Amino acid sequence: MFYRILGGALLLIAVFVGISFYQFRMELFEAYDVPPEHSIGPADADLTIVEFVLYSCETCRKLQGPLKAALARDGKVRYLPRPVAYENEFPGQDAFVRLTYAAAKQGKFQKTFEYLLTHPIAFLDDVQLARVSADLEMDITQLKRDMESPEVVQAVKENERLYELWGFTTVPSFLMGSKAIFRIRSEEEIPTEDEFIEMFEKARRFF
Repeated sequence: MFYRILGGALLLIAVFVGISFYQFRMELFEAYDVPPEHSIGPADADLTIVEFVLYSCETCRKLQGPLKAALARDGKVRYLPRPVAYENEFPGQDAFVRLTYAAAKQGKFQKTFEYLLTHPIAFLDDVQLARVSADLEMDITQLKRDMESPEVVQAVKENERLYELWGFTTVPSFLMGSKAIFRIRSEEEIPTEDEFIEMFEKARRFF
């Protein structure tokens, strides 16, 4: 009787662990779940990559050139940038991330993301916000309203939750496909266009 009870208990534990692992894995891969307006690249892509990025990160800015060239050259990659803020450590970054997701409501997610990486701004005050909205032809009244919306505020928190869930501690960090993870820790490690292409192919082979 004892061994039957023990066996039953072990089976229940195994089932619980299996379910917990499955749920955790599903939660991890929520990083790939974004609405179309937050996605860059073809809908029929055969590879999806996620990048966790910080606008104040110099390495994040410098790798955008070779990354963008590699994405265009490959032509079959769906790119999902997830900017993080960590306002307590990087004051002012929260406003930039909220700006990005508010801009998506005017169809300007990609343009705003690229603009903020190529036009470094220390703090987003009213003057700078007016300049960005004018440069990208956005309605500043709607932009300000959307930046304070619960949906946009939640997007900031969600990016940081997923970043931590994956155990990342540095940016930029990439998820590529279902198994490949790439971390770039310094400007010296920034891949060239050709190296990004190789990374894409390596990620595809992991399927």
